[in-house]
Amino acid sequence: MRPFIVICIVLCVGIMVSGCGKVVEQNEIALVFKTMGKRDIELAKKKGGQDVGDNFKVEMLSAVRAPIETPDIKILRFPKGVQSYKFTGRSSLESRANEELCVDAEGGKVCFDIVVHMYIDESFTDLKDRLVKFARAYQLRQYSNQANVLSKFISGRFRQILRQPFVQFAADKRALDLVRNKTEINKYALKSLNDRFNELGLRFTMVSISSAIRVNRGQQERMNQIVIQDVKRKILKLKNEQLLPLTTEIAKIRLEGEVLAEQAINKAKADKIRMITEAEKKRRKMFIDLIGKKHYVDFETMMSLVKNLENGKTSLTIVPEGARVIIGQHSSAAYLNTK
Repeated sequence: MRPFIVICIVLCVGIMVSGCGKVVEQNEIALVFKTMGKRDIELAKKKGGQDVGDNFKVEMLSAVRAPIETPDIKILRFPKGVQSYKFTGRSSLESRANEELCVDAEGGKVCFDIVVHMYIDESFTDLKDRLVKFARAYQLRQYSNQANVLSKFISGRFRQILRQPFVQFAADKRALDLVRNKTEINKYALKSLNDRFNELGLRFTMVSISSAIRVNRGQQERMNQIVIQDVKRKILKLKNEQLLPLTTEIAKIRLEGEVLAEQAINKAKADKIRMITEAEKKRRKMFIDLIGKKHYVDFETMMSLVKNLENGKTSLTIVPEGARVIIGQHSSAAYLNTK
C-alpha cells in the first residue's frame, strides 16, 4: 500500500502546482509573483533589505484559475470596481476603533470623519507595472493569500497617508476656516492622493469630510465669538456701503423738494401780487372812466383817510345832521349844534 500512497501524493502535488489554485474571479485582478533565481540573505542585503521585485517574474491574471501558492509563488488579489472606505470616530462592522482624523489648526485641534472612493484603474496600459510598483513601495507581498490586498492596505498604513494632505492644508489655517471651507479641503486632499497613487495604478474619485468638524467646547465658544464679530462687521459694512448712501440720498431729495416747494410758493405769491396789482389797475381805470379823474382823486383821498382812522386810535362818532351834542359835564357843559 505504501507505493500507491506515495504515487497519489506525487500526482496530487503535481496537479496542484500545475494550476489547481483558487479561481481569480471576474471582479478581481491578481498579481502572481514567481521567484526567479536564487534568493538568499546576501541578495537581500545587496538590495538593501527591500522587496524590489527584480528577481521575480510577475503575471497579471483575471477570471482564470491561479496557481497554488507555494514559498516561491505569491499571489496578491485586488478588487475591481469602485471601493468605498470610511474612517469615523464611531465603531462599525468594518472597524471598532476610533478612526477619525485629527489635525492641528490655528487655535486648536479639529477632528472629523472621512469617506474615500477609489479603484484600480484598468485604463492604464501599463497597469501591471504600476501595480508591481505599488506592491514594492508598500511591501504588499505580506498580504499574499489574502482575499483583498487593497482592503488590507487601507486598514493598515493608509490612514496616516490619508491624514497628510489634511495636515498640510490646515497648517496655516484657523479652525473656523476649515469649518467654512470643506469643499476646498476635499479638493486639495483628492488631488494630493491622485498625484501620489495614480502612478501606482490607483485612482481616487472622492476624498471627503463626511461629518461636522468637531472641536472642544472652549474652541467652539471662541469660534462662535469670531462668527458673531464677523456678522457685526458685515452688518456695519452693509450699513456703510448701502444704508448710509441711501440716507444721504433721501436727505438730498428732501432738500431738493424743499427748495422746489419754496420756489413754487414764491412763484405763487408773485403771481398773486401780480394778479392783485393788475385787478386794482383795472378797477382804478374803470372808476376813472366812470367818475372822472378829479373825483377819483377825491375818492381815493377820502378812502385813505377812512382807512387811516380805522387803523389808528382816534375815536370817531358820526351823528345825524341837526342833532345836539353835549360836550363836558355839569355847570361847564356846552351844547354843540350839528346843524
